[in-house]
Amino acid sequence: MEYSNPRSGVRGILKACLILTLAAGVSASPSHARQDVYQELLSEVRDRNLDLQIVSLDTETASNRVKLSGIWSDPMISTSWSPYRIQTARGSIRSRVSISQQLPFPGYRGLQKEEKRFDVQASGVLYAATRLQKEFKLKLAIDQIFLIQEMNRLVDAFATELERFEDAAVAQYETGSESLSPILNIQNEQRYLDLRKQQLDSDLHDQVLSVSSLLNRQVSITEFQHLSERPLSSLSSSDIDMLVEEGLESAPQIKMSDIEITRSDTEIKLSRYDTLPSFTVGIEYIDVASSELTAVATGRDAVSVRMAINVPLGKNRRSVPRELALLQAHKAQVIKESEEVSITEAIRHLFERYHNLIDQEKLLRTDLIPRAESVSESALSAYTTGRTAFLTVLDSKRTSFNLQVRLLEVINELKVTHASLERQLGRFVEVSR
Repeated sequence: MEYSNPRSGVRGILKACLILTLAAGVSASPSHARQDVYQELLSEVRDRNLDLQIVSLDTETASNRVKLSGIWSDPMISTSWSPYRIQTARGSIRSRVSISQQLPFPGYRGLQKEEKRFDVQASGVLYAATRLQKEFKLKLAIDQIFLIQEMNRLVDAFATELERFEDAAVAQYETGSESLSPILNIQNEQRYLDLRKQQLDSDLHDQVLSVSSLLNRQVSITEFQHLSERPLSSLSSSDIDMLVEEGLESAPQIKMSDIEITRSDTEIKLSRYDTLPSFTVGIEYIDVASSELTAVATGRDAVSVRMAINVPLGKNRRSVPRELALLQAHKAQVIKESEEVSITEAIRHLFERYHNLIDQEKLLRTDLIPRAESVSESALSAYTTGRTAFLTVLDSKRTSFNLQVRLLEVINELKVTHASLERQLGRFVEVSR
């Protein structure tokens, strides 16, 4: 590269670098970005995720078990035949056919069916919790991909700037007005950026694999080339109590505990039936042939009706199941109270962190980054007039770069916190488009 006037050339290059830095803002997004990509992927994970399909099948299985619990036991049909005739007063008996049906105590089948319905409810809650978890993981992966893409843009812009700085430093070195140290420092910085790019590429590959696993299909990185920053809803400090109340009402953990408590009450009622009798009713047909042994033999076939009562014995038959059900109810109540405290603290912590990150973002955007750019401009001006060293300019640029990186990290942490809050509430907080 040839320079007709090294100092004026260096000044022009460095000023161009400053303009480039100011133009490369982290808030810029592609004009053709797709705003609906998140909703499309969320719908796809609900339809294609294997874990959700498994839980859905479990729900269907539980529903079929409810139907089975309401079915009567099969009747018993028996028959007997004698190779030799048995002579009776009515005649000779040749064969017998009987049918019997077991009848539980009234109300037992209804409670059994009700107890099985709790499995359906529990499966439904598990499905909702699994869906929220998968959607949460998908949102984190997509937000991480967006962060990596923005980081890559920022690193590329800084690498381009370092290349121009290197040209300027070489020009200064060739004229004898600067030592070799600035060039070596720039080259070290470039190697560090290369390592950072490699790590970002590795992280991007991992996130794409995570999305592929969630969607149960092969995902290409080209599907995420036009991601835009996901908008977040604003939460005022007056909403915290309402959010806590909503979280306690809709959280899957609380719903599951309520189901277990109600199930235990039903099992206590069922334990009463373990000491109540069950019944067996039946009818028997006896094929009788006519006989000449007695005068009363008419050869008429005989029919008999019978009934049996099964009386359960053992004093622990009812007490043990009842005690077990009471223990389960107490355990479910303790778990519910623990989950309520945990959810309340988690929502308040996430709410506080959410607003803290908003403050950090505002501080970086409106104060720290503009101030760093101003310092960088002053260092540039001082360097072009020989009042400061080149390393001072490089350090000021590095500070501005690091602050912009931190801004991207804060934005991503804000999204993670928002998604975590949505999961604690058992729903998705509506966002304005």
